[in-house]
Amino acid sequence: RPLPRCRSRVLKAAAATTTAAQKQTSFSAAAEREVAVLRIDARISKEVWSFVVKFLYTGRLAACPFESNGWKLLELLQACVIYKLPAPLQDYAQAKMFSALPNNAPALSYQVFRLLATRFGAGSGSTAASPSSPSSTPGSPNSPSSAAGQEEEAPASNVAKPFWHLRHAAAYLLLRSASQVLPSVPDEEVSALVEALVQVAEASVFSAAAAAAT
Repeated sequence: RPLPRCRSRVLKAAAATTTAAQKQTSFSAAAEREVAVLRIDARISKEVWSFVVKFLYTGRLAACPFESNGWKLLELLQACVIYKLPAPLQDYAQAKMFSALPNNAPALSYQVFRLLATRFGAGSGSTAASPSSPSSTPGSPNSPSSAAGQEEEAPASNVAKPFWHLRHAAAYLLLRSASQVLPSVPDEEVSALVEALVQVAEASVFSAAAAAAT
């Protein structure tokens, strides 16, 4: 016996709803299986990355558990440079590292300078001369060294350069203690390192002269 027209419509609508629900369930299950995985650079420890994630979720700089540890601050600096983290976190990392450099071994200044010079260039309007290939870190608990990525063109304005002040502070401390650091630097990197240091010194001198002239 044929079903009444209204009942047939109700059954068709129920069947369509069930099919849609089944498709939605299948889609949700597939989405759960396809979880995006972000692989963090091996030089950045879990403690440092947890600090970064808390900032990204809250927008607040909570008490830093490693603010007196220069090598952990180097990891934070690496995270800021590699993943282009927000400016407030970059400023925080720069300020803390600026205070930590004089109280740590010259090897830390070497790593900071090498990282920043490789990423952003050593002098005004020039690319970095420091090598970008990994190597052993003199005096550092981490290996390979902190230099990462390819050379990039430096911004025309010194003020606009990322980590400009920290780069110059590291260069000053590295020049002052070159006799302690250079013996541990691979021979193939020494000339490039010295060239990058000279570029920073020249940029400082000429920038100061230009500012005085104006």
